[in-house]
Amino acid sequence: MVVKELSWVVVRIKLVSEISFMLVWKGQIYTIKANEPTELPDELVEKILKNKKLSWIKKVE
Repeated sequence: MVVKELSWVVVRIKLVSEISFMLVWKGQIYTIKANEPTELPDELVEKILKNKKLSWIKKVE
């Protein structure tokens, strides 16, 4: 199931161990980089965690 307001903008692979991408959600652009914590709204975090295709993204406290 794809969330309508979550749209992928850029997927960029720099090195095997470093993946970064940008996503647009409710008019805001967020950049997510591998091995770097990213501040995201709680509602967006829940949508990402429920998406099986994004199971490699983990929530950290």
